[in-house]
Amino acid sequence: MLLVCLCLSACGGPLGGVDCEEFRFDRERWGLGPDPKLDSPTPRQRIADALVECRSLEGRGRSEVLRMLRSPDGRSADGRADAWTLGPERGYGVDDESLEIRYGPEGRVRRVEIVQG
Repeated sequence: MLLVCLCLSACGGPLGGVDCEEFRFDRERWGLGPDPKLDSPTPRQRIADALVECRSLEGRGRSEVLRMLRSPDGRSADGRADAWTLGPERGYGVDDESLEIRYGPEGRVRRVEIVQG
């Protein structure tokens, strides 16, 4: 039993990662702001982890991303990236983490990552 748990955890299974087949975006939970009384990760951080790991946004157009995630908290000067604040940086809590989405020249999602600081 212990060996199975260790393998599942190490392999990114239900104990160590996101179950992409079960993941469903929850707009209500995404809309919850960080609550200092809650443990890390915040609901937004958990959803962002799943969006990155499951590649849920790959190939989507910016307008579709905005309908899903609502207005970003920031936008790059070149207009090719949006960012949403997720909550305090995990482990350190000094700076915030953000979900950053970069778009290619055709306006479709090219890269999704969680950035710190």
